[in-house]
Amino acid sequence: RTGRFDRTWESKNRYSMNWFYPVLCGIYSGVPAQLRMSHRWDSFVEQGLGCRCVADEPWVTVAETSELILALEATGNHQEASRLFGWLHQWRDEDGGYWTGYQMEDDCLWPEEKPTWTAAAVLLAGDALSDTTPASKLFSPYSMLSSATDLGEDLPHE
Repeated sequence: RTGRFDRTWESKNRYSMNWFYPVLCGIYSGVPAQLRMSHRWDSFVEQGLGCRCVADEPWVTVAETSELILALEATGNHQEASRLFGWLHQWRDEDGGYWTGYQMEDDCLWPEEKPTWTAAAVLLAGDALSDTTPASKLFSPYSMLSSATDLGEDLPHE
């Protein structure tokens, strides 16, 4: 039944996750993914700083930028992903943690938090770029296929 889904909600197009998550989770791949990534680039990416969480708000976040890096890697755009990864380290504190984000109008860290999930997003992005662990291709369009094939060969047959 089509009436089961509420379609009255406000558009989510102002959020960067609405832009790149469909690429990150594999809904778009290949040329369609590359086109999607280039389409709203200027709305969300602040040169030298990172990815905005919300297009019409003056802040970038480390986690959003890290997830964008993963989406870029999934499209095969390693060079651009590496460039954005280089921007992240300006938001690293001397204790090794990463600040949540930066507010451009007030020229300040905002909010003044260093959550573990932000650091985890940086680690995932770094792994995707460096191919260090078996999880490095988690968001690759081929990771699920190759993993399923590998598992199928190792599983006992009844």
